[in-house]
Amino acid sequence: MEWIRLLKETPVPTILILAGIFFLLLAVAGGIAGKINILPGRQGISLGIGVILLLVGIIIYLVPTPARSTAAPTSTLTPAPTTGPSEGIAPGVVQPKPSEGRLDLLSTARGWPTVEKDVFSGSETNWCQEEGTTFDQLVSTRRISDGKYRWQLKFNSPLSLYCAPMGRESLNDFYAAVDAKLVSGPSSNVHYGLQLRVVGDPGDGFYVLIITDNQYWRFARWLGKEWKAWGWILAKGIHTGEYNRLEIVAEGTRFHFYINGASAGYYDDDAIPLGRTGLFVENGTAAEAVVDFDNFELRKKPE
Repeated sequence: MEWIRLLKETPVPTILILAGIFFLLLAVAGGIAGKINILPGRQGISLGIGVILLLVGIIIYLVPTPARSTAAPTSTLTPAPTTGPSEGIAPGVVQPKPSEGRLDLLSTARGWPTVEKDVFSGSETNWCQEEGTTFDQLVSTRRISDGKYRWQLKFNSPLSLYCAPMGRESLNDFYAAVDAKLVSGPSSNVHYGLQLRVVGDPGDGFYVLIITDNQYWRFARWLGKEWKAWGWILAKGIHTGEYNRLEIVAEGTRFHFYINGASAGYYDDDAIPLGRTGLFVENGTAAEAVVDFDNFELRKKPE
């Protein structure tokens, strides 16, 4: 039923806050138009329940969701080539001709209704933040400051880390974008970008659109405790040592990829129909890395 689907997709803090307001109204009004009547001696109980639910919902909403590692063996996502093949496309990913790049779709999607837009100007956010926290075989410091979201990571083995807050809306048709920059770390081993259609916690399944500083990009899927990847694909439009704008438009089973405003390709896959959107960094070797994110956007296609 439709109301069950909507309930499943509604964040827990929202449900608690609405329930709290409902009980508060019962306490004040004493009932609802002959359908629900609260005895005078029970109005205090309703008031107490309402206050507790409201406070718990607000607290959960304000407290940042803890970061989670993928708990996945990322060694199967091999590092990008240090000297790769001539510019081309990987099997499975379709590289459109200039006239088929769907820049019209990108322009339209940039105007879809906004779900979330973050320029990282303050610390009040639901993004993952921690100071020197150990996740499996890496130590992570992630903080928002100076108008950027900085990930400082020390990898003791090949591993990945992401942030896709649980309260974020699960979407099928959407536009997602972020500015991403490798500040320091191995150019071919550090892969960073967007995480798409995340389901579960810490991630039963998801897709990633990731790039490297030696001008390669890849689309990959984590599902059933294994990776499936398409790439690496050479993209000379990736700016080494600078911010790169990654954009993706998802419509049903098709994903359209854009790097710095240029169409990179598209891919069809129906394994994960909908999920949350987040950010993703992995390292294919034991090393330290610093990645900055800025200007995150998430929009959904109008119904």
